[in-house]
Amino acid sequence: MSAHRAQRWLPTLGVFQVALLFGAFEFGAFELGAPSTARAQSITDGDATWSFVGEFNDFEADPGNDRFFQHLWFVRTLALSPEIELDFSAPTSATFLGNTATHSFSMPDVEIEVVTAIADSSPGSALVVQTMRATNVSPVPLTIRGYAYIDLTLSATGTDTVTLLGPTQTIVTDSTTPNQAFLDALLAGQFQVAPFPVLRDLLRDGSPTQLDNTGLPFSGGDATVAFQWNADVDPGALATFPIIYSISGDVLPPSTREFQRGDANGDAIVDISDVVTALQELFVPGTVPGPCPDALDANDDGGVDVADAVYLLASLFI
Repeated sequence: MSAHRAQRWLPTLGVFQVALLFGAFEFGAFELGAPSTARAQSITDGDATWSFVGEFNDFEADPGNDRFFQHLWFVRTLALSPEIELDFSAPTSATFLGNTATHSFSMPDVEIEVVTAIADSSPGSALVVQTMRATNVSPVPLTIRGYAYIDLTLSATGTDTVTLLGPTQTIVTDSTTPNQAFLDALLAGQFQVAPFPVLRDLLRDGSPTQLDNTGLPFSGGDATVAFQWNADVDPGALATFPIIYSISGDVLPPSTREFQRGDANGDAIVDISDVVTALQELFVPGTVPGPCPDALDANDDGGVDVADAVYLLASLFI
């Protein structure tokens, strides 16, 4: 990605930058938009910052070593066709608590919630987890499709290589830097890789999009990646579309993640969202099961019941 293109970003984008400084990574080494807006629309953990709203103005803060994400979410149903882009500058509601943010969007037939968490995993590394939850508020079953679009740069050169690690997992490298980025779109049905701006234009062209698992191998260009989830959802039920990003060479690829008891929604972080997921699976008919049923057994007693949700709450807040 070039410096010139970075300055054309829209204020609805999620942006994640790492700047190399004296041989070590520094996250959040820039302001997005007006300082007050940037602080109000971002989450931070340690030196890592994820911003939701703002215009990027200083790509070359550390020439040749800036890295960041451009991330967009889209949703499509029968009533929302073609897919609709979520505008994080104007959600129905938004809450920010420490390293976690929740944005809600009310749309015809669906209520959308996007939960974002960031972790400063180690020096020079960061982990970002986003989960879109789409609830069917219509009186009839719906097919809900979610799309995540990612444009990342590990260097200012646009010499990316993208490799498929598994059905939903990719690794992005750049020939000019040792840094790596891992993307894991858990439960996704399709992916597509293409040079900028092909995928972004495809998702915004006014026609329904069906990703087609093409574009690999990719090398020597400015790579963008998109993932697609598909879920048949009964009235009152919800679908969950999670994605994990990790950046830099000392973060293990998502394919090596260890089992985490209590990680009910499979996003690799045990937090309040897992309590919500556990309660929904227990008490909301038609809820789409999480990726690992055994993880719901938070207290490891061999059964899955409300005691597991209570155990999670106690471990998180008591």
